[in-house]
Amino acid sequence: MAKVGIQLYTVRDLLAEDYEGTIVRMKELGYEGVEFPGGLMEKMNASDLKKLLGSAGLELAGITFTHDDYTRRMDKILRYSRECGCTTVVYPWIPEELRKTADDYREIIRMMNNWGSVFKKKGIRFLYHLHGYELDKNREDDGFSLMVKYFDWDVVQFEIDLYWVEYAGFDAMEIMEKYGQYSPSVHFKDYRDDGNWTDTEVGEGVIDMEKAARLGLQRGASWFIVEQEKFNMPSIESAAVSAKNLLRIRSTAEKSLGGNWRV
Repeated sequence: MAKVGIQLYTVRDLLAEDYEGTIVRMKELGYEGVEFPGGLMEKMNASDLKKLLGSAGLELAGITFTHDDYTRRMDKILRYSRECGCTTVVYPWIPEELRKTADDYREIIRMMNNWGSVFKKKGIRFLYHLHGYELDKNREDDGFSLMVKYFDWDVVQFEIDLYWVEYAGFDAMEIMEKYGQYSPSVHFKDYRDDGNWTDTEVGEGVIDMEKAARLGLQRGASWFIVEQEKFNMPSIESAAVSAKNLLRIRSTAEKSLGGNWRV
């Protein structure tokens, strides 16, 4: 069963005020785990993180590290991950200057395959977070197509973000149907039908979140992760709404599948 987590970037304003206390509050909202944005190694040492999550009853859904982290501090990432019990790391963003051409993408894909191989040997899953810029309907050699063609799926997989796939002009459900088996974590990020792509609480927007949950379950997702960037209410209240809705959506999706999840 996919667990419901939150990308803590969603409550970044609260993290700035009380990092540890904010993490603990996520359990109170109903989340089963947390995914960390970049900068965690500077915020908490690994043993303290492990203790905090254990005492809060939260699982570690993943840790995001920057491009510079992967290129310059791989040994530190590996040590930190081992010490805190992290089994999933996320590469969130390819610097713009490294993705201007198809050859650029081939090179960064080669790098990700190499990084993923290193992590695989240590029992850690390496995910690339889709942000939408990879997808281009006008090119056969867009970044996404090259990733699908050249990723070594045994060591590198996706973290599909429903919002950013739609923002790029693609149908998130079609991407989930075709490639969901390569996305053990899925970012559930919704948006309003206001013409401005204004993100909103999960289940309060236009994306068919129940279908996304069904597809995620069928394709073996481990995590459904809430993420939101803009709000019309305090971020903690928004996170509470998304938790309540996504837990309900997951339950409904499970019942509709009748236990027959995997395709």
